[in-house]
Amino acid sequence: MPPTTCLRLDALSSTPGELRVTVNGRELATFGSYGYGEPTIMFPADPYAFADIHPGTHVTVTVTPSYVTGPWMVGMIEDGSGYP
Repeated sequence: MPPTTCLRLDALSSTPGELRVTVNGRELATFGSYGYGEPTIMFPADPYAFADIHPGTHVTVTVTPSYVTGPWMVGMIEDGSGYP
């Protein structure tokens, strides 16, 4: 059974390029932006991908931008909606 709390990713890039997100060295997502000022991309992370990470555990989140020449952001928030 998937956890009732999920991780949600929000990403925004003002210029074309890619943002690769890893947690503890494991790839979580790669966001691709192909235009200027595109809307925020949001999706829940795979609820099974990090089942061994428990509340209170310290993790290392790395965002690696490629070909992005302007401002960008990636946010990770806890989503208690129970998705999926």
